[in-house]
Amino acid sequence: MVIANNISSNMILGELHKNTKKKSKAAGELALGEKIRNAGDDASGYAISEKMRVRIRALDQDDQNVQKGSSMLRIAEGAIQSQLDIMKKIKEKVIDAHNDTNTDIDRATIQKELNQSFDEIQQIAWETTFNGKLLLVGNTKAGKMSSWKVLDKPIRIPESEYNFIDAVYDDLDVIFGPFDVFSRYGTHESTIEPLLGDKSSVNLAGGVNNEYIQHDPQEITPATFTWDLSSYLVGDLNGKGFSCGGYNYVLTTDTSKNYKNAIQIDISGLSTTEEIASKIASTLSGKSPVASASVEGSKITFTTNSAANNREYVSGYSEAASTTTVGGEPAHNGRTAANSTNVFSNETVYGTSEEKIYHPAETHTEFDPATDLEKTVVDKEAWYEKTKDATSAVLTKNITSITAGTGITINNSVYLRFEDGSSGLHQDSEGVWVVGKNASVSKTQLKAWREIGDPKAGSTIGVTLTMSGGVLTLETTGKGSSYYINVKNGIEAKTAIPAVPGTPVEYEGITALDTSSVSLSSGGIPKGPIETLPGKEASYTMDLTAYDTTDQDKLTEFVDALVGKCLKSTNGSYYGFIDTTEPNSMEAVQQNKPGQYGTVYDVDLKTLRQAVEDGTSIADAFINLMTSKDSRHFSDGSDGGAGTKALIAKAGYIGESGNDLTLEISESKLAQYTIDFKKVFDEKNPKLPEDLVGKGFRVYCSTCPEQWVNFYFYDGSDEAEEFRPASGSSGADIMTVRVDVINLAHVTDLESFVEAVRTQAGQAIQTIRDGHPHMLAVAGNVEKGTVTIYDTRPFDVLSYPYNTMYPALREKGAKLADQTMDDVIKIDKDIYVNDLVIHHTDRSSQNIHVRIPQTSLDHLFDYVEEYGGIEDYNVMAKESRELLLGTVSTKIENGQTVTKTTRGYLDMAIDYLTGANTLVGAQISRLEMTNNNIITQEENTQSSESTIRDTDMAKSAMSLATAQILAQSGQAMLSQSNKNSSMVLSLLQ
Repeated sequence: MVIANNISSNMILGELHKNTKKKSKAAGELALGEKIRNAGDDASGYAISEKMRVRIRALDQDDQNVQKGSSMLRIAEGAIQSQLDIMKKIKEKVIDAHNDTNTDIDRATIQKELNQSFDEIQQIAWETTFNGKLLLVGNTKAGKMSSWKVLDKPIRIPESEYNFIDAVYDDLDVIFGPFDVFSRYGTHESTIEPLLGDKSSVNLAGGVNNEYIQHDPQEITPATFTWDLSSYLVGDLNGKGFSCGGYNYVLTTDTSKNYKNAIQIDISGLSTTEEIASKIASTLSGKSPVASASVEGSKITFTTNSAANNREYVSGYSEAASTTTVGGEPAHNGRTAANSTNVFSNETVYGTSEEKIYHPAETHTEFDPATDLEKTVVDKEAWYEKTKDATSAVLTKNITSITAGTGITINNSVYLRFEDGSSGLHQDSEGVWVVGKNASVSKTQLKAWREIGDPKAGSTIGVTLTMSGGVLTLETTGKGSSYYINVKNGIEAKTAIPAVPGTPVEYEGITALDTSSVSLSSGGIPKGPIETLPGKEASYTMDLTAYDTTDQDKLTEFVDALVGKCLKSTNGSYYGFIDTTEPNSMEAVQQNKPGQYGTVYDVDLKTLRQAVEDGTSIADAFINLMTSKDSRHFSDGSDGGAGTKALIAKAGYIGESGNDLTLEISESKLAQYTIDFKKVFDEKNPKLPEDLVGKGFRVYCSTCPEQWVNFYFYDGSDEAEEFRPASGSSGADIMTVRVDVINLAHVTDLESFVEAVRTQAGQAIQTIRDGHPHMLAVAGNVEKGTVTIYDTRPFDVLSYPYNTMYPALREKGAKLADQTMDDVIKIDKDIYVNDLVIHHTDRSSQNIHVRIPQTSLDHLFDYVEEYGGIEDYNVMAKESRELLLGTVSTKIENGQTVTKTTRGYLDMAIDYLTGANTLVGAQISRLEMTNNNIITQEENTQSSESTIRDTDMAKSAMSLATAQILAQSGQAMLSQSNKNSSMVLSLLQ
């Protein structure tokens, strides 16, 4: 038997070879730490890994580049910060120099410090480097910076012409042109077809005077009343009283008796009522209200002096019995005489009036803004300066040696007696003042001696008495030369007079008479009435029936016929028709001014338009408008039944004289010039708004020597415009009206341009007028594309007498010229930055541009070396200090307080450096973020590459251990398998 092979051993041997290879591979991975040792291990993984390794090296270089760039920027940052610190110190020194506690020598010393500081800032800019490269000096234009230069005299600004003004006169007023001129002011008769037809004036008609008619009766008929005495008993009438028309009467049989407040009617000896009636009638006749009286038996008929009916004329009168004293005299007080003193004398002292100096009014002359003529202005009213106050009258005497018992008379009404001792001031029983010569008396008002009644109860005389230390002082309570103290030595005796008793008079009592038998008045007929036949008020009727519509074409026709015209009313008032629908147009300007001192009332037809839009007819709207202005002289004459509409102009009063009144139509035109911008745009076809920037024209005043206003179109987004110096800084009489055609107006077409000019120029020129004597104003018509510049004076300055009032009157009045003429010129300067590339990627086109602003002095202080330098900014002159520090000014515009702040060049320089350092700092921050990003990318790429290429040490070690065990086991199994085969073979042998 033959055994050809050993199948088991062959299988074991194959496994052993595999495990040996695995062991070798695992050992190789552990030795290199990589699971891909060559392309044969993993071709795709190997390719990815190699690309990542290239990326990792590139990122490492990017990181180095960014770090170098960051270091460079930090050097620039530190240098700019040093400049900023120096600039802060410079501002501190300028503020110090602006204080007037410094002398010019002090300021010169400060200026030396500033010069060194400026030099240091400039040196920092030109010597700050990184690896030999200048950092603060730019290499790339970043824009333009504009500055302004004030010239010694005005020049025509280059490239500011645009053919806005027609060239009519080559020269005027010995000034080279070309020029055009304003139209002259004028007033002329006119017509308003809807109101007066083709007439410029009409008379009122139909006025009639009032007529007065006196109706019958021509005279009044008096009333009558009766008094029947038949019911009285004669014996009962004695002592009875009655009243009639304000008089009181008493019937008496004894006229020797006294009756109070009554007229006696003597009825003694009368035995019948008929006789008494006659007596009463004769007594009352002729005493109002009785005109006459007649008697029939016991009945009296009284005729009154008026036509009053139903009136009770007679009533009973009573008076109680009384006793009254008549005559007699009251008691008169007496006083004891006193001898003259040994101190006082007969004398009079007076107070003094205040003294003052008259100061006349302080005045100056200035131009009246309404006429541009000189007028006198009172700066301070006339006044009196008080140099000395008014004083009281004072009389002072030392009375310590005065003789007791003597006295004085003060102002002929106060009596003062002196006594020994210190008894206080008092009045004795006679009313004489008494005081001890050693008394102490506080200020006391002296009362006059009273002759009748209480002698101590007199009124004060305006003199006080004070005593202290034996000195007596008399002083008036009032001050001035009209106050005085008169002293007479001694006191004159006055003998007392006892009272004289009066005689008592007894009045009898009066009993009221029963007057029930007296009738009320009747029969009176008043005078006939006066009838007034009213006259008529003169008037004129304006037929408006044709405008009883809301049709817009008719409205336009009506408004066009009225606007700009003036209606003189019957009372002499002027009504000028304007239309403020476009508020800044000439239609909104009241040009109708009948004279220098005339008043024109505005009638705004915009109100008419609005009423028509709301549905009111043109006729009704106009009637309402005029009657609201003056309802006395205008009224609605419409007739609804006849279907007519009319406005009636009235005289305002009744009478024929109203027929002499007239309605008059006139039209005035202010001196003006209209610029046709539509024509200019059609000819030029400008690119808006760029082509208009820097263009302009100028307008010369008609009555001022060499005074003009520039109209200048500018770009409001240009920050340099904020710092433009005022025109006229050289001393020339120039004003500039600026119109922003970009930032504020956003001009895109003719309409927006005209709107910008009429609005901005109109407001600006009004502001100038408030502080400057010129008479120009601006209006415009957007629809027509025109702007009108006009003189606000309501008279022709070229005509007499005004041409004699203006010594500087121009040859043809106001004139205009294309192109601005100014003493301020704009200078443009290129702005540089240092543009540096920081390469942070592996692509040439992908990098970071860091920009470091140039910080040399010309950039900080915005000057062009050709026109000036840092030496222009010094602290020796106030104007220069104000330029450095800035100013704040306040003025009144249109009734409101407006504050204007002009920033100083130091603040602008500090802001420039702060902005530059902020930009550098922001770029440093960006580089730091870029650096962090590069590091992150590098770490992530390394991690990814490691994942792809690096071995898993634990796994490889496990694979090695497994492979070793399996290899050893395979060897053992192979050895065993070979033994088994040998044993079988040996058995078979």
